Amino acid sequence: MSRLLLLGDIYVQQLNGVAVQYQFDNIPDNRELEIDVLCVGGVTPQGAVNPNASFDGMDIFKEQLMDLEEGKYDYVGIMLGEVDCGFVFWYLAQQKKVSIFDQLERSLKNYEKFVTSYILPKYEPERVCIFGSVLPTIPDDADRKV
Repeated sequence: MSRLLLLGDIYVQQLNGVAVQYQFDNIPDNRELEIDVLCVGGVTPQGAVNPNASFDGMDIFKEQLMDLEEGKYDYVGIMLGEVDCGFVFWYLAQQKKVSIFDQLERSLKNYEKFVTSYILPKYEPERVCIFGSVLPTIPDDADRKV
């Protein structure tokens, strides 16, 4: 069984301790993956450089990775960005007139810096999984019954 450490915000909690089976066409055997989650509520790639943030949740991930026992996990995954995409971008665009494109670029640069500085020194690129966030497509006042 392979083990995955999944770093993320509150949206990854439900995956903690889950074991999933998967199969690929070129690998005949069923494989099993056990997922351990390190969840930090409210952490965002963009917030990592916000001087007004009450905490830098990315630091918690950095500390965990630094203390990680060699070989404990076969893979590491990151699932961040929902808070940025679902709230922060839109709030700052409306309230502070900050371009969504500028915010997206800053968020992606922070994400890349985190991966290259703290994950790639411990894991080969083929052992790193980056899970994306879905951009919001439904307005807040939409009739969700439809």
